Amino acid sequence: MKKNELHLYLYPVDNLPTSPSCTLTAYENLKLSGLTHQHKAQYKQSRFLLRKILSAYNSPEIFYHPSGKPDLHSSLTLSISHSRNIWVLGIMNAHSLGIDIELKHPSRLERFAKKYPHLKQESLQHALHEWKMTEAYCKCTQKPLLSTLRNPVLPQIHAESLYTHTTQDQHEIVIVSTEEISTTLYIDNKQTKLA
Repeated sequence: MKKNELHLYLYPVDNLPTSPSCTLTAYENLKLSGLTHQHKAQYKQSRFLLRKILSAYNSPEIFYHPSGKPDLHSSLTLSISHSRNIWVLGIMNAHSLGIDIELKHPSRLERFAKKYPHLKQESLQHALHEWKMTEAYCKCTQKPLLSTLRNPVLPQIHAESLYTHTTQDQHEIVIVSTEEISTTLYIDNKQTKLA
């Protein structure tokens, strides 16, 4: 993987590959136990896909920070997001990475906009972008979402010398990283070898 290159894998949630078994970490098993039957199947499929994709990078096993952020014991880092029917994985050679995709505004966005003044002063589209930026920032820095929402996130990103990137292709994906992104490579289910 080249320096400053981000790999984005996009998959429809209802078309994730299946596997008869996938060895999960203790954290993944704990998370799985709290999901509904339908979400359990999707979660297992996404973790199977994650491992298949990472095998192409010769990456070590996944581990989870206390915040729940998945990571690797290597120079690569990753971030996962999903919204409605899209699952996204970002992989980059960086200390940390956070991504977020929202295909529609979260139902709680309007409720939060009333509580956090910087969200309600803007258009719904701007508030949604701020929401995505905040989610990506929290994933990158492992900070809690609700306390981070108290203030606009862009000044925090600049104060911590982090980089932001927004894709404008099929779906707006917001990325916050410890490294600048010069190239984004999109990889979909037709391009990924799962065998």
